[in-house]
Amino acid sequence: MSDAAPHCSVVVPCYRSEKTVQPLLERLRAVFAGLNLSYEVVFVDDDSPDGVGAALDALRAADPEHVGVVHLLRNAGQHAAIMAGLPRVRGQVVVTMDDDLQHPPEEIPRLLDALQPGVDVVYGGADHRRHAAWRNAGSALVRALMVATIGKPRRLVLSSFRVMRREVADALTRARSPYLFLDAEIFRVTTRAVHVEVEHHQRADWRSSYTFRALLRLATNLLFNHSALPLRMISVLGISAAALALVFGSTIIAKRILGIRQQTGWPSLAVLVTFFGGATLFSLGMIGEYLIRIIHQTAQRPQFHVRREDLPGPGPRA
Repeated sequence: MSDAAPHCSVVVPCYRSEKTVQPLLERLRAVFAGLNLSYEVVFVDDDSPDGVGAALDALRAADPEHVGVVHLLRNAGQHAAIMAGLPRVRGQVVVTMDDDLQHPPEEIPRLLDALQPGVDVVYGGADHRRHAAWRNAGSALVRALMVATIGKPRRLVLSSFRVMRREVADALTRARSPYLFLDAEIFRVTTRAVHVEVEHHQRADWRSSYTFRALLRLATNLLFNHSALPLRMISVLGISAAALALVFGSTIIAKRILGIRQQTGWPSLAVLVTFFGGATLFSLGMIGEYLIRIIHQTAQRPQFHVRREDLPGPGPRA
């Protein structure tokens, strides 16, 4: 059993995937055997409520040289679970992928081939993803926000199926934000990213653990932690309101000078007060969101907490 670092490391965050982790590992073994590359697979149990933790421990016990398991104390989310795996792998190239067999392991050779000199990250993108309509729409919104906030190229298709160089993985482990958006962190590290069109299969158990709430959390993390767009929206709203008030006031003065009779009453005043009051509260809410995130950031709360880890090699490394 060798202690030498493998050529390729695979990080797989796991949640409600008790039935898919074993076939996923078997297919990964076949892929790397065909490539004749040394490898390791580190599964991260994101405090899954099913039996995936026990299933992963069994896979680790059967193949401790190639399989490692990290158990988190509580659910941290997909991006934080990947971050829990990155500092614990040793490969020159790091692959991240989902646990539900939607990302075919057989596509990994194509991603590795695309990792040419001058390229740091390769995404396994799919224009037609086998998700529910609401999730595809939400993902499209998040991609549009990334174009507006972090400068993602419009034609670059992102996904959680990635291949990155060791230097990128090491740089990502230094991110300390408790509101993590992994792709935004990647673009802070490097802009040398490309995508390869790959197959995207139906989830093996036909049930996604990726909820609307998780998608919304990603979008808000992107907005409030990686851009000043909401604050700029407040500025535009304030300038627009001031301009509107100026036009409204000028109209009243002009009518009075010209002797034009004006209808007076409280409805227009009530509408204006309600509008500007609502805009003020909305603006204060956005500013408050920034403040609470600054507080959490300065408190340096960790992104995840590890319960136990058994990494690939001759024995447990805790």
